[in-house]
Amino acid sequence: MKNKKTFFICIFPLAFIAVLLIIFSVLGSIYRTGYLNEIKLIENNTYSFRISYYNKVFRNSDIYNVYLDTKTTINDNSFIKNIKMDKKGSPFGTLTTDKAIDVNKKIDNIKYTLKIKNIIYFYAFIIYILIFTFLYFFKNIKNILEIFINFIIVNKKTAIPVLVISSIFIILLLALIILGSIPRTGYLNEIKLIENNVYSFRISYYNKVFRNSDIYNVYLDTKKTINDNSFIKNIKMDKKGSPFGTLTTDKAIDINKKIDNIKYTLKIKNTIYFYAFIIYLFSIFLFYGIWIVKENKLVLVSASLLIIIQIFIYFSLYNYFRLIS
Repeated sequence: MKNKKTFFICIFPLAFIAVLLIIFSVLGSIYRTGYLNEIKLIENNTYSFRISYYNKVFRNSDIYNVYLDTKTTINDNSFIKNIKMDKKGSPFGTLTTDKAIDVNKKIDNIKYTLKIKNIIYFYAFIIYILIFTFLYFFKNIKNILEIFINFIIVNKKTAIPVLVISSIFIILLLALIILGSIPRTGYLNEIKLIENNVYSFRISYYNKVFRNSDIYNVYLDTKKTINDNSFIKNIKMDKKGSPFGTLTTDKAIDINKKIDNIKYTLKIKNTIYFYAFIIYLFSIFLFYGIWIVKENKLVLVSASLLIIIQIFIYFSLYNYFRLIS
């Protein structure tokens, strides 16, 4: 009976996650219709573009990479000679034509499919381990909260440090979130003319701490920027959280002058939550390691080195999957 319960605990979450991944994979593999826009001339008859979507769910996202059906797109648009994507799964690419085309018009009715990003499989594995651990250790507990409270009361020496570490991490994350949400003043520079009255730009900052960084993504207040600068007709960022974008004006502007007093806010990058979670887990493990082997310095040093190596491996694997996804 015990073996059957353990088998169920192992298989059920695995089967549940596998079914979800299969469903997402099958739904992503269906051909869907979109269009190419943000078309910009690079050189003679060579244009950069971005894939855009009519479907609000099945599109390039944190879950999916997008794959343009280049063969069908070329066959359906006789003026296109060649298409090259920036990298596998990217919505950005370049196309070569046999004549000049209107960059203000989208190339419609293109076909694309989606594939689950490699990092999602890594997340799924982590989630499986967490679900399995929870089910395994709490399979016979009817009132988890009561057991948890009793555990804290009985094991103050070990439980309180864990709660302290948890509180520190939560407070730090909340502080970063609140500080990032405060509107701050910066300016637009590195302004370059792309085509008639269309300019690329970069957000820059007066604040040396609260800016686009390894911790924060930046979000320009486009509505206020347009309202405060009457010559700007439209602003479009390259992607969510990016400091790069393009703006359209109703007249030529001096590209050597910055556009000052723009407002921006910051949001913590998703990777920071992942790093915080991993560091939190290893902080707990390190505390218990010190507590258990405090009398044996050799074991303590070895355990600490092992934890450092494990952190390095986890971060390396995460960055690898992030780069190839």
